[in-house]
Amino acid sequence: MPTEVTEQPNKKFPFLPTVIQFALGGAVGVAGSMYLMDILPSFDFALSDWIYLTLAIIVSWFLNINLHEFGHLLFGKLSGYRLISYRVSVFSWDYENGRMKFSIKKTKGYSGLCIMIPPVKSQGRTSDLLYFSGGIIMNVLTGALTITATFFITGPLILLMSLYFLGGTALLFGAINLIPPIYKSASFY
Repeated sequence: MPTEVTEQPNKKFPFLPTVIQFALGGAVGVAGSMYLMDILPSFDFALSDWIYLTLAIIVSWFLNINLHEFGHLLFGKLSGYRLISYRVSVFSWDYENGRMKFSIKKTKGYSGLCIMIPPVKSQGRTSDLLYFSGGIIMNVLTGALTITATFFITGPLILLMSLYFLGGTALLFGAINLIPPIYKSASFY
């Protein structure tokens, strides 16, 4: 009787995927920095500018994740969905026993979350599609508006670059969320 071979997770180095992600992210960051230094030779990057841009990237990610979740909330409400839980970082608003309860919860790897239940008399796939695409719509709107705004804003180059990061991250998140998830054990719909 043949034995079934299953892939076991790497227990010796459970942190290896995270290290690889950080290494790839660092490599992309260094390459992007070198590119920026080539196209902006007249801009003298001080250490404070690098720190500011790093913080701008982190804030852009946080804002775009939470704007994405707000898009789900907004379009879910427009579709008749009922809110169960909404989280921004450690702050959580949950419905319990018919009442909204605020709490502070430790999160595990995410900075935003929106959980909603479809209406009993669902409008079918249209309302579901609107709810699920709400995050993508919000990301695309944020990206388009932010990048467009940079053409009309005059200010320090470092501010414009921060706005480009915000808009670019929003468009990236929107594009990534257009890729359908692949489930091994069960189909989503």
